Amino acid sequence: PIACVEAGATLDLIDDGENGFVFEKNEIGRIAKKIIWLMDNPEEAKAMGLHAWESLRGRTPAECAKRLIRLVNAIKSGDFSQVPKSGICAPCGV
Repeated sequence: PIACVEAGATLDLIDDGENGFVFEKNEIGRIAKKIIWLMDNPEEAKAMGLHAWESLRGRTPAECAKRLIRLVNAIKSGDFSQVPKSGICAPCGV
């Protein structure tokens, strides 16, 4: 995947150059270079795609929903002890 850092959980899901590429909005040149690189390097692109697939294993909609519910409950109660420290729905800057 090639995704904008401003889009949702991009930085949580993509390790730039490992399982995809990230860019900042308006970085049209960077996007183009990454697309060209993927086209010119099919074996590396395939390996990156497999790594992306592996990195998402266990991130099912059900698991993401559980994490979101924990986060919402923590916000309501002020008790963040049950919230994951990293990954999807982990608090930022806490």
